[in-house]
Amino acid sequence: MSTNCTTQMVGLAIFFLPFTQAIGQTSTRKVIPQDRKGDRPVLLRPTPNQNEVWYSVESEGMPIDFLAYNGPLASPLDNPCSAYPYICELRQTTATSASVYNMRPPMTFTMPPSINPAPETTIYGCNAAGFIPPPSVFTIASPYSGVTGLKVQGGPAGSALNSAPGAYAVMGAYVSSNRCSESDQEYGFTQNLANPGEWDFYYSQYTNTERQLTSPITAITGINASEDYYSMYIVPSSQAQTIPEVAAEYYFRIQVLSPNHTLDICKINGSDFMPCSTDVPIDEIAYQWSVSSMIDGPSYAITYTQVSAPPCPAPTYQQAGTWTVLDVALDFEKHLSKR
Repeated sequence: MSTNCTTQMVGLAIFFLPFTQAIGQTSTRKVIPQDRKGDRPVLLRPTPNQNEVWYSVESEGMPIDFLAYNGPLASPLDNPCSAYPYICELRQTTATSASVYNMRPPMTFTMPPSINPAPETTIYGCNAAGFIPPPSVFTIASPYSGVTGLKVQGGPAGSALNSAPGAYAVMGAYVSSNRCSESDQEYGFTQNLANPGEWDFYYSQYTNTERQLTSPITAITGINASEDYYSMYIVPSSQAQTIPEVAAEYYFRIQVLSPNHTLDICKINGSDFMPCSTDVPIDEIAYQWSVSSMIDGPSYAITYTQVSAPPCPAPTYQQAGTWTVLDVALDFEKHLSKR
């Protein structure tokens, strides 16, 4: 895979920039073209998601995979992590607070060092012959069907504001239709410490391929809390604050709530401070994104951190970066009254 380091990351699941990998190769690297950032959705103001029911999916005793690619060693499948802090995979492992990794919330991801891992033949069971993954740490929950939304409680810390162009240190969470995050449908949110304080919410199709289609991002700023709830879930147009003349059947409701479950105050797409909630129409035609396929198929809740490494410049930290995750929860179809 060739990497374009001239466009600054915006935030990733993945991790979003213009993508140059050949179709069919597996990557954990995700990129959002920068010109999408100026194409922001119309601002809407729905009420809090107090009627939703959320189910934790990374609780103790539930299956979870922990994946770390942050050192100069290649990783065999089911590596017992004896080489930590280098390459490591714990797959189909029960989430526990007892392991060295604290493999379930509450957990704090630290930004991995900007050291290229060795070429891999597999990346968490995905074909990746010869691919060198960016330094990354992931947790992947078991697949669920009928999923309509994601909620994560936690908060970022750190800053890499003065990094060279092309450097990134990203964190976030997303729901993917594919465990390998390859040519998948997904939705979620990311923050890049090279642009600290901005959470970018998005949905995408054919992710991590040359065909990738990414929605306009919804940028949320002004949130400084460490225990807020970040949520993104599907609602039918009948329940949304709809946009006139936009023929969307479904919307994403994007919200940030305080620990007491009231809407936090934030800026959305450069607005004045306001209650932190907006509805974004899902354009199933322009982005070839199928709400029904996303709900009916498997959904994987994923949390992560990732940093740039050669040939991209490494991030320059003014404050060390961390991503603290207190809870990861999903909302399910039975709460989507239209279906």
